[in-house]
Amino acid sequence: PTPPQPMAAVYCAAGAAGACFTSFLWSRLRQRVFAPIADRDEGEQRRASCPPSKDLTEEYILPGCFEVEMSKSANLKNERGFITLRNGQNIFYQTWTPVEGTVSAGVVAFHGFGDHCDFQKALFAKSIAAMGNFVAAAFDLPGHGRS
Repeated sequence: PTPPQPMAAVYCAAGAAGACFTSFLWSRLRQRVFAPIADRDEGEQRRASCPPSKDLTEEYILPGCFEVEMSKSANLKNERGFITLRNGQNIFYQTWTPVEGTVSAGVVAFHGFGDHCDFQKALFAKSIAAMGNFVAAAFDLPGHGRS
């Protein structure tokens, strides 16, 4: 059964008030949660804290991790740089190419929301490149990592 007309207005008002209150709480929570990293809001700030010339995957010590073991087993050339988009935004990229042999295929790795191309995607790309004569590439989407 449908509620009488006056009750529908009360339900609507209660839902709107709940949505406004939830939005308010979410904005306050975001301010507190992201306050420690507010200094890394811009790409320039992130690049200053982690220069593009630094390979962040060299320092990983994960015993028994397949990706780490594979990436260390091959001789790979790592190239890092920036691609400048038409709007002037810089996108950070990395490629891994076998030093010896002919490249037979290429793989591009995309990171997920809130991630960057240095940890999981870099290990994935390095292990793919180490498995055969593959070139692997990964890049930071706008607003992530060093982009």
